[in-house]
Amino acid sequence: MAEGAARLSLAVALLVLGLKALAYLLTGSVALLSDALESLVNVAAALAALLALLRPGDEVVAAKGLFGQTIGLFGQVLSLMGVTVRYVDPEPEAVREALSAKTRAVFVETVANPALLVPDLEALATLAEEAGVALVVDNTFGAAGALCRPLAWGAHVVVESLTKWASGHGSVLGGAVLSRETELWRNYPQFLQPDLKGQIPWEALRARCFPERVRTLGLSLCGMALSPFNAYLLFQGLETVALRVARMSETARFLAERLQGHPKVKALRYPGLPEDPAHRNARKYLASGGPILTLDPRETIATMTSYIVQAATGDQPTGSTAYYALFAVGFTLFLLTLFLNILAQYVVERYRERYE
Repeated sequence: MAEGAARLSLAVALLVLGLKALAYLLTGSVALLSDALESLVNVAAALAALLALLRPGDEVVAAKGLFGQTIGLFGQVLSLMGVTVRYVDPEPEAVREALSAKTRAVFVETVANPALLVPDLEALATLAEEAGVALVVDNTFGAAGALCRPLAWGAHVVVESLTKWASGHGSVLGGAVLSRETELWRNYPQFLQPDLKGQIPWEALRARCFPERVRTLGLSLCGMALSPFNAYLLFQGLETVALRVARMSETARFLAERLQGHPKVKALRYPGLPEDPAHRNARKYLASGGPILTLDPRETIATMTSYIVQAATGDQPTGSTAYYALFAVGFTLFLLTLFLNILAQYVVERYRERYE
């Protein structure tokens, strides 16, 4: 009975996913605009934090394998400011060798997206403190603190995408910047020089000079402001984020154990598995193995999807045709939406090339 209910829930969820994706596509040009806004919001927190730390000519040491939009931010936006970004393996010795007199920040992710590497946050924080530069951690895969809290391990600044796990209902775009009290800001000239009010930020605000600069540059001058209603939804979602992340982590571990060593899977990464390269650091810094796993399939997406469904629900029993029919409809709608969205973006780009 419970097994059948689980299959039905999975099939209905996939059907709803397909219908929501199709409805999203039918919004036409608004969907394309939403993509741009989502990309902006996901990196807005990182941009606001780095704007407060960097000046022309400064350098950032960043971990390899970062989220693609973050790499785009570094290459397409920070470069316009005259900021150089050096990419290295997120290992203390590699970071130490990349540091220079111009380095103002070390940037890593709690769990790299999508490489799922977990750096040694405590060692990196100690290294950054000794060098007098800020350790900035993108804690998006730390699930709004439910999985990891980098400030507790010595990070100076944490940036979060609230779009993923914080709200829990997939209808809010947002980001957050957090920092801890530290005297590190005395190493930054922008906090020791008069601001627009004629005040010396460090003398007037002490450790709060950094978040206040983030507020001024990000919110006041660049308009990175969360709407009140979105903030309300996020506060609601945060009430259940710990429970949701714990359940999703259990599911991810269950799938990882089922798919590990499967002949149809070429490679699989999940920090919660003892054999995973990130397992040692994951045990230290994460509350669990996390809700994300990655795999490299030997088969097509459609074939692998059926294997994942079987891994989650067991072998298909007699009389479950309706469940798989619902799944097929939802998955087909999803693929159709993906194709039409790519086609729409292609048409828009050709239009721009012709008329702009």
